[in-house]
Amino acid sequence: MAALVYTVIGNYDIIEKLLLVTSNSASNNDTLVKHLYNRLLLEYNDTPNSDGIEKPLIRFQGGKGQIRCIAHVINMVVKVILTELDTGSLKDAQGHLNQDLEDDNNFHDISTTNTITRLRDWEYISHLQTILKSFYETTQLVSDGHSSIASILYIYQQLEQHIQKIINSEINPTILAAMYSGLAKLQKYQAFLDETLIFYIGSILDPRVKSTWLENNTPNGANTLVKVKEYIKTLYQSEAISITCASNESRPEGNNRTGLRARIYQQVRGHIENPEISDVDIYFDTPVVDYEANELDLASCLDWWKIHAKEYPIMS
Repeated sequence: MAALVYTVIGNYDIIEKLLLVTSNSASNNDTLVKHLYNRLLLEYNDTPNSDGIEKPLIRFQGGKGQIRCIAHVINMVVKVILTELDTGSLKDAQGHLNQDLEDDNNFHDISTTNTITRLRDWEYISHLQTILKSFYETTQLVSDGHSSIASILYIYQQLEQHIQKIINSEINPTILAAMYSGLAKLQKYQAFLDETLIFYIGSILDPRVKSTWLENNTPNGANTLVKVKEYIKTLYQSEAISITCASNESRPEGNNRTGLRARIYQQVRGHIENPEISDVDIYFDTPVVDYEANELDLASCLDWWKIHAKEYPIMS
């Protein structure tokens, strides 16, 4: 399968642009990513001159560039919960409801015991509705065609908080056990987030948010932000070099400052080989975008980046 993917991305001439592979959590997809990465390294470097041999640079980082489909993760968590509760299928549920209706039509004198049992059943169903509502809402969110990589972080956080809230409430022991099983499954895949910076990079690429969510909602957010900046600068080093060169070449030949004031300033300032400021730093040092006052609705951040591509050549 890796050979097939390699052929396809080669035919489309996007090998050097490949950054991520999104897949479900089937183990053969892990194998695909591993073998595809090894195949690419035969002809490309994943870091500048990583093996001392001049090769084209690729952005794909193997397993660090694999994103596990959040819709599939949600589905697996819900399956674990429902299996633990032995809820059966939709067909089974319809059968039980139809049987209840038939019993009501045939028997008008329902015993107190039977009535209490039914009330407990409906209470149980009410709990299930509360449990599943958050999973339904997040599934709708990722299925509407406008979700982003950054939203995955938010979804994991929201679902974990949702499950913890139910666990901390006074609830049926059977449901409690099921929720613990669901939490374990969720956290298993949540742990994969820490293996890559891609999700955090996705969160800072929203100009309405930038680094605020990362710094306020993740452990060691400030340190992670430093890693994100360095990762972007390293990954797009060639763009940074070309920008610096273009900037230097654009200066008029007769504009070299060699007067006394310039020499004093240079001595005070010290020797800096490359005084150019990266647009990565500029992006984070400027305020977040106020989407209500901005020229775009910003439903799609891509539109914003297209408009500001010249202002942020590396970031865009």
